[in-house]
Amino acid sequence: MAAVCNKITWLLTSTATVLNNVVSCLVFCVLDIVDFILCFVYKAIDLSIESRWKPCYCSSAKENEPIIGNGKILVSEPCESKIVCLASMGKLRLEDISDTLYSRPSVVADVSKLIVNDRKKAKKTKVRSTFTVNSTVVEMLRAETVPRWSDCDCKICNSWTTSSKDTLFVKVEGPKDKAREDVLFIHGFISSSAFWTETLFPNFSSTVKSTYRLFAVDLLGFGRSPKPIDSLYTLREHVDMIEKSVLDAYEVESFHIVAHSLGCILALALTAKHPGSVKSLTLLAPPYYPVPKGEAATQYVMRRVAPRRVWPVMAFGASVACWYEHISRTICLVICKNHRLWEILTKFITRNRIKTFLLEGFFCHTHNAAWHTLHNIICGTAGKLDGYLDVISRQLKCQVTIFHGGDDEVVPPECSYDVQRRIRRARVKVVKNKDHITIVVGRQKAFAEELEEIWKRSTSIRSQTGTEDGYIARPEVLKEEGNRTSTIRRPCDLNNDDGDAGAASRNSQESPHPQNNAALELISSVTGDDEEGRSRQRVLVYAARRYASAVERNPEDYDALYNWALVLQIASTLFLFGLQESADNVSPDSTSPSKDSLLEEACKKYEESTRLCPTFHDAFYNWAIAISDRAKMRGRTKEAEELWEQATKKYEKAVKLNWNSPQALNNWGLALQELSSIVPAREKQNIVRAAISKFRTAIQLQFDFHRAIYNLGTVLYGVADDTTRTAGSTNPKEVSSNELYSQSAIYITAAHALKPNYSVYSSALKLVRSMLPLPHLKNGYLTAPPIGNTAAPHCDWKRTEFFLDHEALRRATKVEEKQVSRSLSGRIAEAANEEKTSIRFDIPDIVSVSACSDLTLPPGAGLCIDTTHGPVFLVADSWESLDGWLDAIRLVYTIYARGKTDVLAGIITG
Repeated sequence: MAAVCNKITWLLTSTATVLNNVVSCLVFCVLDIVDFILCFVYKAIDLSIESRWKPCYCSSAKENEPIIGNGKILVSEPCESKIVCLASMGKLRLEDISDTLYSRPSVVADVSKLIVNDRKKAKKTKVRSTFTVNSTVVEMLRAETVPRWSDCDCKICNSWTTSSKDTLFVKVEGPKDKAREDVLFIHGFISSSAFWTETLFPNFSSTVKSTYRLFAVDLLGFGRSPKPIDSLYTLREHVDMIEKSVLDAYEVESFHIVAHSLGCILALALTAKHPGSVKSLTLLAPPYYPVPKGEAATQYVMRRVAPRRVWPVMAFGASVACWYEHISRTICLVICKNHRLWEILTKFITRNRIKTFLLEGFFCHTHNAAWHTLHNIICGTAGKLDGYLDVISRQLKCQVTIFHGGDDEVVPPECSYDVQRRIRRARVKVVKNKDHITIVVGRQKAFAEELEEIWKRSTSIRSQTGTEDGYIARPEVLKEEGNRTSTIRRPCDLNNDDGDAGAASRNSQESPHPQNNAALELISSVTGDDEEGRSRQRVLVYAARRYASAVERNPEDYDALYNWALVLQIASTLFLFGLQESADNVSPDSTSPSKDSLLEEACKKYEESTRLCPTFHDAFYNWAIAISDRAKMRGRTKEAEELWEQATKKYEKAVKLNWNSPQALNNWGLALQELSSIVPAREKQNIVRAAISKFRTAIQLQFDFHRAIYNLGTVLYGVADDTTRTAGSTNPKEVSSNELYSQSAIYITAAHALKPNYSVYSSALKLVRSMLPLPHLKNGYLTAPPIGNTAAPHCDWKRTEFFLDHEALRRATKVEEKQVSRSLSGRIAEAANEEKTSIRFDIPDIVSVSACSDLTLPPGAGLCIDTTHGPVFLVADSWESLDGWLDAIRLVYTIYARGKTDVLAGIITG
């Protein structure tokens, strides 16, 4: 029944797709003709009203014509055009324009090209230059600054013409002189600064309003900003105007950036230009489309943004705006020139019950600005974004956060994940049931709180040891490697405004609060054996005193308490680096502080910080790490058991506050694993199962999380050992020790394949490789339907053996099932015949795998494998067995996606 439903769904989907394609072809052919006709209509109207034709991009490129206008020279080549400008100090600079402005394939364009080519063949002219020049761009550069008759002439739209300042309109809120932080907001396409000022600005807390300067700009050509008719609205022009209007005008040296849609491209360019000045980067629905090799970048992105389809509606609107210069000009004539009328009608119909800031932002622009910005920014920067993202990934060490609406039809959520693939530390949050606009509008209060939390964490110092990327967003503990990481949220009062760290330190020592003396004495008495150790100790002492001073000034400053606790926790790690003798070797009479005392003080600070801010998940997470370290120092004692229980509760709290944290789940599993080795045997089984559940959940959140994969393998190996020692289970439904060993080997093998250079994984693999069903990674029994008849009755489904290796998941053939010997030629012939009727899923063809609870399937645990050829359903013997299959298939696919298939093949094939 399920298979029949899937076939019907596939048939309906295919029919709808074909219908959409046919209707779209007809509709856009008509629009091609309409736009062609409107070209001549507007030329006639422009000539009659303004006594001259206005340039458009319908005309073909001219050759061998020197182009100079307004001190600018245009050089045009296939798929790329540049404007050479004479900048200050006699230097030349290049500004890119997109070839999509004048090269958009259509029915009319194709016919025109055929006619032009025939004429060229008849004339047999020789081309003397490799450069071509588009005359429209030239006319744009030579154009007068008088607005078009089709543009609005109201005071709001043209307020920039009466101003002596050649800068953007900037809405500024916050203190003028005592601002501690600066934030730059950049709106999206066909919008304005009101998108931010009417939604977020009123919802920020009083703390933000009193300490942050908030800058919301109207981009060039939009809102109340200048709309020069001779501008081509290139990326350089937009970025230069932002720098001139905000960074230079207000002497902004460092700042946070919040950008939406098209504004994300400008934010990336600005960040790549000033990587040392950006404190945090928050992007909403970034329109980033990775360009396949061999594709023309600008044309590819234009087809992605505007696919020339009538459905969905947003795709149709984008296609009209991007492909048709004169139709879009008509829309601007009707809407933008008469925007005052539309605003009055809107207010009359709604009786002023709603704010019209979205409409105002949509109305206040010119066709020239919208048309050129769309092509030169969204399409024209397609070949640059990869470079910007690489610069940000390498040079920018601040927090990068990406928000996207789950129902966004303008920019698909995949764009945000593509950005994350280039910036590995970026965090992506997809908000369900929100689209391109409602990602902010309608949830402005919640989003304002999220931004405040990002800004608070933006000045973090991340000190860590042994990490592969040089940056980790959260602290972590590795059972097998012992890496230690801590994250400090550094408020601005840590920066020494007096210019002398020593003076600041002395000032903070004058009158310490009595309750802080113990912690300060502990941190001060930590000493190093060499210059590096003493240097670290001085930094820690200085930081601890500053945070102590901050707490004395404001006892409710949970950030300062959190940071102070981290300083104590970092000081405890000096024992690990050999900068002070190990805690195990410190004599009872020694006056040197023990690691346990430092961690105990850190726990007190974490407790106070979480009391003041009960939703502070980072504090709960680091608190759990500190408790875990204290528990490790106590061996297998009753006190250690109590501490491990406390640590698991803190990890649980951290995960509840931030469920999308694989590292927290991994550490939670490690704590449960340690606890299971202490508790009585009757309690151990349930705790181990809970640990397995945490590791498995962490892997499901991040399939390439090799540490959780390895830890799951080790805990399964321990369970297998316990099962072997107890001579197996009396319950036949439970997994045997051999199966557990095999499962353990699968996870350890996968961890090694993902990180082949980790010595810990290599050593473990040598121990467990023989437990694999070589030359395969996994084997087992699944119930499958007859080949070619997925809707067969249950009685026709057969339970057969399946194999999974680095290439595919396939059903065992009869040749493999038979144990009788035969000649080699006979085996080859039979294998060839069986191959034609065997069930096989190649790893590259798999789209997703999932559990399936479908009553139309035979009894058991349903497994749905969705491939590029359609979904297929199998049935596992039990849900425990299904979990093993799901993890194994996902891990093999992840290894394939990471390009490590050769490593896996070498392991299982020898």
